Amino acid sequence: MSETSFDKLKEVLLFVWNSAAPFYRKKYTTAGFDPAMVMSLKDLSRIPLLTRQELGMCNLWDRSYLPLEETLVCGYTSGTTSNELFPLVRNTYIAEAPDIESKKLLLLSMQHWRVLVQAEWFRRKGIFIVCGDIKNLPLTAELSRATGIDAIYATPTVALLIAPALKKTIDIRSIKTLLLYGESLSKSRRETLQKEFPDAVIKTHYAFSEVGPMGFSCPAESDESLFHHDPHFIYEIINPDSGEVLPEGSEGELVITTLEKMPTPLIRYKTGDAGMILPMLCSCPRQQKTFRISGRVGFDTIKVGGLELKAASFEVGVASVSELVNPDLFEVHVYEETTPELKNEVKPVLVFKLVTTHPLVEFEKGYVQDTIVRGTMVGPSISVKKAEELGYLLPSRFEFRDVAPQDVIITPKKRRILIRHA
Repeated sequence: MSETSFDKLKEVLLFVWNSAAPFYRKKYTTAGFDPAMVMSLKDLSRIPLLTRQELGMCNLWDRSYLPLEETLVCGYTSGTTSNELFPLVRNTYIAEAPDIESKKLLLLSMQHWRVLVQAEWFRRKGIFIVCGDIKNLPLTAELSRATGIDAIYATPTVALLIAPALKKTIDIRSIKTLLLYGESLSKSRRETLQKEFPDAVIKTHYAFSEVGPMGFSCPAESDESLFHHDPHFIYEIINPDSGEVLPEGSEGELVITTLEKMPTPLIRYKTGDAGMILPMLCSCPRQQKTFRISGRVGFDTIKVGGLELKAASFEVGVASVSELVNPDLFEVHVYEETTPELKNEVKPVLVFKLVTTHPLVEFEKGYVQDTIVRGTMVGPSISVKKAEELGYLLPSRFEFRDVAPQDVIITPKKRRILIRHA
């Protein structure tokens, strides 16, 4: 962390400490912390960590630090761990605006309230914004033709959905930039997107709802999980259990701190994302510090192909056949595969790795497979089976491991249920 970042950190700490909004002052007083205790860069770890649960339990206005006339919008997120409403007050993104050459950008937002914030972000670069409708792709494609777009901002799933419609109205090679967000980008999905948009430079950024973008993918890396540090944030890696700050090159939980005055500043906020800060600068011309994201701490949710795969849902599905498989010893591996039968479309596939309570005959294995895919939900009203029938998922695969009675099974305290593969 630079001296400039430290000065900004002190400003933010004093800002929340002296504000009429009580959230941080109450939190810090209870923890026995005072901003005056932060005298140098080494004192960063003395600041109490912040969790999403704390924000969610707090009254919205108790954590709103700017007057309404200086606040742009109120929106919401349900997050990746629950369906509970989590209201947010936001201004424009504090991250650096994207370094792209676009003049006219098609913005395809998944939630209407985000459009204003996202559009203002691109407007900093003088980019003309065309607001599309993901529920009316033909009309969006016609609007794209009329305005002459040259870039798209969307999730990977939506970008693939809009491609066929765009090909009917414009020269697809006129799309020079594809800026993606909201989902992990596997190698196979990236290759498919590059085929659909052959002249587009593909970029991604790291973000979450509470604060927006926090770093762009390094163009020198083929791995889409490596991101540049943004100067408006402080990045740390901690042990998720003890809170101990880990050295560069160690994997742990990413913690971020916002360095600007915003409606709800985030100070040492536990993101729930697993990753590491690399000790060396990246190899692209910018030569910046980078961080890598490897998944979720606790591995509770994976977003893929427009679906939310929740560990809790798979636990329910497997528990329904607990007489045949051990509900404490299963894994679900998530791959994305290209199949010629689907015209080279990339689709997710689930591979269930199960430990049986006794050697199963084929009839029992079939029963387990059918029960799990019908009883595991991957959406508010859609099961794995239904997602397969609708073409959202490829048919699931199952691997069974028989455990002999003399085998000693130790159930891990923290299980990695969902494992994603690029």
